[in-house]
Amino acid sequence: MKLKKTFFVLGIVVLLLVPISFAFAQTYTPITANEDMQNLVSGMSDLFAKSLGGMSYVGDPVGYAFIKHFSIGVGGGAVFIPTENLEFATSGLDIDFGDLKYIPIPTASAFAKLSIGKLEFGFKLGGLPQYSIENFSVQNMILGGKVRYNLGSFNLLLIKGGISAGALFEYMSGGLSYTASAGYPVYLTLGDQKEKVADVTTTAKLENSWKASTAGVEAQANFQVLFLNFFTGTRISKTFGSADSSITGDATLTAVSGYESYVEEGTFNLTSASASTKAPGIEVYGFGGAEFKLFIFTITARGSYNFTGKTLSGDVGARLQF
Repeated sequence: MKLKKTFFVLGIVVLLLVPISFAFAQTYTPITANEDMQNLVSGMSDLFAKSLGGMSYVGDPVGYAFIKHFSIGVGGGAVFIPTENLEFATSGLDIDFGDLKYIPIPTASAFAKLSIGKLEFGFKLGGLPQYSIENFSVQNMILGGKVRYNLGSFNLLLIKGGISAGALFEYMSGGLSYTASAGYPVYLTLGDQKEKVADVTTTAKLENSWKASTAGVEAQANFQVLFLNFFTGTRISKTFGSADSSITGDATLTAVSGYESYVEEGTFNLTSASASTKAPGIEVYGFGGAEFKLFIFTITARGSYNFTGKTLSGDVGARLQF
């Protein structure tokens, strides 16, 4: 069976029209349809849960191992969730994303940093405010704090550098919902061929929500030549929280003429299709980037990779550094 379903992903509306395939037994009933919807929401809650730590790790792309005094700035970026992370409890359900390898989840933020002696304190506020358009609604909030210790630095004329290590804490809460009417055909394998035996029409609401806290440690080094600063580092963190998904609404199953014996017609309720998944264990990140600094103004670009969840992220930022 092929189902063209509209998925909206956190951020400025990302629209994906993807075919969904189901493998069926010799009959298709409302119970079977509910099981398909349950597998769908379970897969989506798993997808968001695997990405919770990475979804909050954007918005503060500061590359210097240790700032001089004080810094304020704005940042923005996106976490790219691999579509291969979308899995289902049964092998009969499969989504074909075609050439789409990653789903982007963007954010924007403001941040500030203050150094006192060998300690640096940082804070960020990011995410997306409540945003609604037609039948789509999304919101996300990220609060983050970080403290770093200056392990060492050097200054040789036009060449500078340093290393630091510290701890971080991030809190994230948000969700998205989408309400729509849709229809899809049902195919059964009869003999050696697939035959269209029914149509399903739905009026349903897809909801996803998440709430998570992330704690971790980070080490970073930088090397500056003239106006260019290059940096690299690693982060190890643990996320506590969960992602929830559900589908509510009604669906009607109607047999194609001549195939009534293969289909149990009727209208059924989707309220039982819901799932909740906890965040995974320890995650390991690697990151690096470059900055251009002119007097007190700095522009930054950073990329990171989550070796555990296989998510990518990219950041850009601008700040004033004193």
